[in-house]
Amino acid sequence: MTCPVDLTDNAVRHNPPEGVESWVRLWTGVEGGQPVLRIADTGPVIPPDQVTGLFQPSRRLGAERVHGRDGLGLGLAIVAAVTVAHCGRVEAWPRAEGGPERAGHAPEVRTDSCAAGRHGTPYDLIRPLPTDRQGVGSRDDRSTQRPLSGHGRGRHAARVSVIRKTSPLSRRSLLRALGGGAALGALAGCGVPAAYVSPGDRAGADLSARDKRLTWANWPLYIDTDDNDTTKRPTLEAFEKRTGISVDYIEEINDNDEFFGKISPSLMNHQGTGRDLIVISDWMCARFVRLGWVQEMDRAKQPNVTKYLDPLLRSPAFDPGRKSSVPWQSGITGIAYNHRKVGREIKHVSDLWADDLKGRVTLLSGLDEAFALLMQGNGVDITQWTADDFHRVCDQVEKHVHSGQIRRFTGNDYIKDLSSGDVLACQAYSGDVIQLQADDPDIRFVVPEEGAELWAESLMIPNLARHKANAEKLIDYYYEPEVAAELAAWVNYVCPVPAAQDVLASSKDEDTAALAEDPLIFPDATMRRRLAIARDITSTERTEFAKRWNAIAGL
Repeated sequence: MTCPVDLTDNAVRHNPPEGVESWVRLWTGVEGGQPVLRIADTGPVIPPDQVTGLFQPSRRLGAERVHGRDGLGLGLAIVAAVTVAHCGRVEAWPRAEGGPERAGHAPEVRTDSCAAGRHGTPYDLIRPLPTDRQGVGSRDDRSTQRPLSGHGRGRHAARVSVIRKTSPLSRRSLLRALGGGAALGALAGCGVPAAYVSPGDRAGADLSARDKRLTWANWPLYIDTDDNDTTKRPTLEAFEKRTGISVDYIEEINDNDEFFGKISPSLMNHQGTGRDLIVISDWMCARFVRLGWVQEMDRAKQPNVTKYLDPLLRSPAFDPGRKSSVPWQSGITGIAYNHRKVGREIKHVSDLWADDLKGRVTLLSGLDEAFALLMQGNGVDITQWTADDFHRVCDQVEKHVHSGQIRRFTGNDYIKDLSSGDVLACQAYSGDVIQLQADDPDIRFVVPEEGAELWAESLMIPNLARHKANAEKLIDYYYEPEVAAELAAWVNYVCPVPAAQDVLASSKDEDTAALAEDPLIFPDATMRRRLAIARDITSTERTEFAKRWNAIAGL
């Protein structure tokens, strides 16, 4: 619902103040196979040549347009980012008597809606309409007498709602007016590069040689800190001291989709993000690579990455040869269980469906996190799985939901359920289980005999980064085995630098040396043979698959 909510909220914010008769008109329907939402409202006259600026981040086009001062000026920029990334289209045009009219087009309901060749910048997709379109959408309902777009396609099942504003409007009242016609909803899309940036437009002027700094965005608690002072980061401070490069380290990434929404308006508008280095999950990395939003790295300047990167992680399907990404940390999605309470070993995915575990099993809620392990339980090679493999998994999970076998679907909160004993077995991440085992040695993690998914969260350099060479130098620094070992000893995820194992093993500290033997940090040969990186969900598959999975998981 993000786009309809933001469009309507924007209409309310920029209406005349209370005491002045004003209104917002909402129209929903289908045009040429596309769900469409159109919104018109009263307000000051907007010059036609300034309409495109409404979709720029933090652009208000003058104080007279701002009803409230509590917004950040990102509403329409977010609408544009989400819609374009999902192959939709946003249009806006000024009304002669004041106020803009906006139209959001969801992706076309057809399999080729995002076929090759459909691309362009937001300036192609977000544009003022021709002059003969201006003035439509006024109170006399002339808008219902013409096609919504300039392509002459008819509309079907149109709904028009007019809300007269004699008292403050809320998002809730606007959504109530939309009612069932808001099928535009999530703008379910295909993630195809509607805002694709060609290779020649990705690099900016690199200031690294004269400006010894860089900005790095990462997840919280994902780097080593000093035991006595958590504001100090030993490996990062050592890099700064050695190179003279100052690092502005920002722990701002809490969710892949949220972060995508934060920086995508800049990237799709060919603007810098203010960040030289980011860390996101590989399934999201795939989206950035497809959109052309990240730069290829110069491996000639990264000898450690070339030499030490784990062979299992070297060439994922979304980024062959890891030209645009380098794993920061890695991990395994497998099964965690309480061995004492279960009373036996779990060796297969099918063991989750045993009768004595009914109602005591959880699965991960995220589509990208959950599907691969379940496919492997069916003997599928996840490097080349098919749609039939996916739907077979969904059929199985749906059956276990209806039977009560699956207690619920979770994020990382499965940790609490497993610790309390409410859950006996669950899909889990290897890094979490290491922490659980420190408190409860009965908790075990297993890579099923059919295999498990190996994944990574990777470093990428976004387009127009101003300190690309500095970022490349920092990435290579963390691939020195000694540095990688120090980091691995703190974060406890699968280390992407196998050579760090010998460094830890040689430690004089007994606990540190023991980490070298932990297969959840350095998988042994048997475990490595069972690990695979899943083919990512393609742009054309995502809409259908997400819809089905989310319905099962209750999302």
